[in-house]
Amino acid sequence: MSRTRPNEKPAAYTKSGQSGETRAPAKVVRRQTYSPSADSITVRRPAKARGPVARERLSGDRRGAEGEAVGRIEQRDRLFESYLSGLTDHRNNLDEYLGELERERDELERERRDLDLKIEANEEKRERVSSYIEEMPQLRDMALRFLVRGMEESEDG
Repeated sequence: MSRTRPNEKPAAYTKSGQSGETRAPAKVVRRQTYSPSADSITVRRPAKARGPVARERLSGDRRGAEGEAVGRIEQRDRLFESYLSGLTDHRNNLDEYLGELERERDELERERRDLDLKIEANEEKRERVSSYIEEMPQLRDMALRFLVRGMEESEDG
């Protein structure tokens, strides 16, 4: 345990210049401690700033903290903008893809209509050919009869 003399200041405080002012330790830290046995969290608050130098440090620390917060906010804003830009690009790509799918669907529907017309035309041709095939034996028999009659008439004549 260290002892101090009756007229002596603690080691953390030093005389500054000729004015006789004392100043706070160089670094003031706000700490939170948690003890499992304790019911609450205790907070140590920094001592009041004494003198212009200490106040400048504290305001500088505040400005630094504010700057960090602003930096984090700006970084989050950039991330959000990037995310929204990516989503917009993705949506545009989906719209383009849907447009291509719609064009392809229209083309396939035209091809289906063309194929339906061709199937119908082929069905008509098939029916005609089938009727010719059915008529062929009759035409053959008729042709043979005409030949036989023509030969009979040429022999008679």
